[in-house]
Amino acid sequence: MRIIDEKSRRFAANSLFPTFFYAALGLVLAQVGAAQKHGSWRLHVFLGLPGITLSGLALFRARLHWSATRAGMPSLRPRALEWYLLLLATGAFIGVLASAGSVLLVAMVAALTYLLPWTKIPVCRARFVASSVTTLAGAVAWIVIYGRPIHSLYFMLAAWVLYVTAMFMHILVLASLDRGYRICEPRLTDKSDMDVHVPLPIH
Repeated sequence: MRIIDEKSRRFAANSLFPTFFYAALGLVLAQVGAAQKHGSWRLHVFLGLPGITLSGLALFRARLHWSATRAGMPSLRPRALEWYLLLLATGAFIGVLASAGSVLLVAMVAALTYLLPWTKIPVCRARFVASSVTTLAGAVAWIVIYGRPIHSLYFMLAAWVLYVTAMFMHILVLASLDRGYRICEPRLTDKSDMDVHVPLPIH
C-alpha cells in the first residue's frame, strides 16, 4: 500500500509542471476567445480569473513540493540551451494541437502530457518558472502568429477544458502531497534558499 501511495505522491509532484502550464495556456486561450468575440471586460475577467487563480496555486504548490524552485536567470550553457529549445518546440507543438479546432484533441493531449517525466528533465527540475514559461511561450507564439482563425467559442471551451484538467490535478496534489506534508515528517532533499518548506523527494 505504501508503494502505491509513494507512486501517487510522485505523480502528483510531477503533475505540478503541466498543471501550471495548462492553467496559464487556458488563460491565454480564454482571452483570445473573448477578444475575438469583442466581449466586455466582465467576460475577460470571468474567463481569466480561474486561470490566474490556478496558475498562482500551482506556483505556490511547486514552491512547496518541487525538488528545486530557484530564482534568477536560467543557465544558458549549451546543454541547458538544448533543453530550453526542446521545451519551446514542445510548447509550439501543443499550440499546433490547441489551434486545430478540436476540443476533444485538446483534452487528450492535456491528459497525455501528465505522463511525461517533467521532474526528470534537468532544466525543469532546476528552474521551474523559467522552463514552464519557455514551454508556454512556444504554445502562445504558435497560436498568436500561426494559428488559423477559429470560432471564438472554441477557444473559450478549450480554455475551460484546460481549467478543469488543472483543477482536477490540483485536487490530487492537495489530497496526496499536502496531506502527506501535514501528517508525515518530511524528508530532506535539494531545495533552494527561497524554499520555506522541505519538499518531498521526487527523483
